[in-house]
Amino acid sequence: MGYYTNLIGEENMKILSQYLFNLLFIVAAIDNKIDRKEKLAIDFFLLEGDFKNPITNEVFRFLKENMDRISSENEEKLRKGVTLEEIVERANRVTDAINTLKKSVGEERVKECFMEFAFLAMAVGNASGGSKGFLGFGKKEPLSEEEFLVIISFLQSLGISPMEFKNFVSNYYQ
Repeated sequence: MGYYTNLIGEENMKILSQYLFNLLFIVAAIDNKIDRKEKLAIDFFLLEGDFKNPITNEVFRFLKENMDRISSENEEKLRKGVTLEEIVERANRVTDAINTLKKSVGEERVKECFMEFAFLAMAVGNASGGSKGFLGFGKKEPLSEEEFLVIISFLQSLGISPMEFKNFVSNYYQ
């Protein structure tokens, strides 16, 4: 187990990892399909990613090491169906996992991780139709309105303003 997994517990890391991974998946799927370049971007992050924030690195490492187990658990839930109560319980567990992480490493470090994930979600959205697309290939169109709204909603739900995210993106490669 990694440092942050030990710090917050394996179950909390699983919940947090799925939550953050779902952001990438939702951005890719918001147009009712996940195209090859969006999938390639997500696969690249899972297999080759090396990110500035160590929490982000551990989330991807955890996902990569546990993807089969997590996938089979999710498939079982889809087969059985999910009740509204289970959705609310899941949301509460996500909130608890985030709060546990904040208590362990500080709110700023967690915000950086979430903003990095939002930045990666932008890369996924841009993969097939972004300004240059993933690895420089694409249709030269910006993020769709739906992709943009998913990312901004994610950030705002965590108390991160669009301006704060814009500053993060501006400084990411410095």
